Amino acid sequence: MTDGAEGNEAQAGLRRELGLLYADHHGWLSGWLRSRVGCSHTAADLAQDT
Repeated sequence: MTDGAEGNEAQAGLRRELGLLYADHHGWLSGWLRSRVGCSHTAADLAQDT
């Protein structure tokens, strides 16, 4: 395997992990933000930006 292929695999793995992290925490983050800002649309925008 070449360094380029290993780098691509590592990056793909990081993307998967980041996707899982986002999926695991998006719901509670959105709820927490909604309780703080009082607006579900603003909370959704903030959660997306995060």
